[in-house]
Amino acid sequence: MKKQNEMDIDELKSKWNLDYNYQMTTISKLIKDEYRKYLDDPKAYQGKEFDFEVFLNNCEGMKPQLIPYSSLTEIIFKNDMSKQFLEDDEINESTFAEIFESRFEAFIVKNFNIDSDVRSAKSMNDFLNEYELLYSEDDLNNIDYELIASNEDKIIICYKIIEHLKLAISQKEGLYVKQKLEINKLTKSIESTKEVYDNMVSNYISILGIFAAILMTAFGGIQVFTGLFNNNKFDLIDSILLSSFGFMGVILLIFMLINSIAKLTGKNLSSGSISDRWYLRHPTLINSFIILSSIILFITTWKAINSSYQVNALYFWFLIPFGYLIIMFCLFNSKNKTN
Repeated sequence: MKKQNEMDIDELKSKWNLDYNYQMTTISKLIKDEYRKYLDDPKAYQGKEFDFEVFLNNCEGMKPQLIPYSSLTEIIFKNDMSKQFLEDDEINESTFAEIFESRFEAFIVKNFNIDSDVRSAKSMNDFLNEYELLYSEDDLNNIDYELIASNEDKIIICYKIIEHLKLAISQKEGLYVKQKLEINKLTKSIESTKEVYDNMVSNYISILGIFAAILMTAFGGIQVFTGLFNNNKFDLIDSILLSSFGFMGVILLIFMLINSIAKLTGKNLSSGSISDRWYLRHPTLINSFIILSSIILFITTWKAINSSYQVNALYFWFLIPFGYLIIMFCLFNSKNKTN
């Protein structure tokens, strides 16, 4: 049996008003539910449904220096807004604490008002809005000190809790939220860089392959032309004719390969503007084809004339390749308004 001056730790905490786990659990649940409502839709939140009477009553007997701030900090740090709201510069979590404090002060003014009509109203909204209740120039915002004096300790605890909510939110915004946004940006940057690197590797491999094809085409063409001119089966005219056809094929193939490299590297081979027709954007290619086709036409005309009995009467046919050359140059190198 215990002596009169003996007690266990639970009895000691009860005697000194230190055992308020139930009270703090209730307060934490109220604040957590309200904070989540704000996080779900910060723009629409007004805090009108919070039960400040239960909040105030559960602060009774608590000591300011022993408020379990860890549970309040945990509520703030473990609940986040959606990414959409986090990236909106106009939305801050500190707004919750401001709204919460403003609604609490409106609750105090109403419930401890000097005017009994204000006190008897079912809610603040039944009598007047929060702004008028707090900032009106008449006596509507006056408080009955004798009525509120008995609740001084509870109200001080409430303000301590609100101030800690402000501090926790400020720490979260300054350390956690900003770092989280920076990490998200860095993650996106890393993913983008990795994608660019992967594309670069594949592009380099493709470019090396295309360069190899260009070299093979160039040297292969040289070998073909060398073999053609070394072959005694063809005279000079026939060799030039066949070489012109072969040269056109080599030029076209090399152009296609170089154009592929340009597309892979994001470059543009065009010599003109995008609005120009394709042959105006690539004058080297089209002029090479005009010259080579004119040579082919000229040799064909020469062979046709030499195979006829009336050679002298057919020399005017040479006007055809010359006319073709002039017309093609004028047609494919002139910029007009229709282009």
